[in-house]
Amino acid sequence: TLEVVTESPLREGAPVTFRATATDPGGDTLSYLFFFNNGIDPDVVAEDVNGTGAQTASFTYDNEGVYRVRLQVFDGTDYTELEDYFSVSVENAPPEISLDAPVAPVLEGSEIRITGTISDPGNDRLTLRWDVGADDRIEAEAIGEDGVIEFSFIAPDDGEVNGQATVRATVVDSADAE
Repeated sequence: TLEVVTESPLREGAPVTFRATATDPGGDTLSYLFFFNNGIDPDVVAEDVNGTGAQTASFTYDNEGVYRVRLQVFDGTDYTELEDYFSVSVENAPPEISLDAPVAPVLEGSEIRITGTISDPGNDRLTLRWDVGADDRIEAEAIGEDGVIEFSFIAPDDGEVNGQATVRATVVDSADAE
């Protein structure tokens, strides 16, 4: 038998663990061949040298989609293959953003520079949107790819901000995950 051990949802870029169990009437050492990526060659080969009848294997899917998983078990003489393919559905994972902004006071009218990194487990195209100022009055959009990002703006010079400005960055991947 073959089952998914990892709890749902299964996400791109994160390992998925599978457990296979089999027995051999002759008590031979079993080799487990896991095919995770619809391929001809096995992605993982594991041996049951302890005679437990079970093996686990992990695989990381790079993108969302439905994948067929196949298991072959070999006892040194014969291959046994599961009659049905086991399908797993892998979901899109949201992109990640990390920002480094100044924490020291900034004078009105001064340039403020914000740097950081953006990434996406599925390497999707990313759109980065910046909202700056009270009530999101100033907006700028930038298209980014995985890696370092930079954004700068002039500190607002009006009495309505009360000495503080909010900067919000939203990154969205091509599958609309935030």
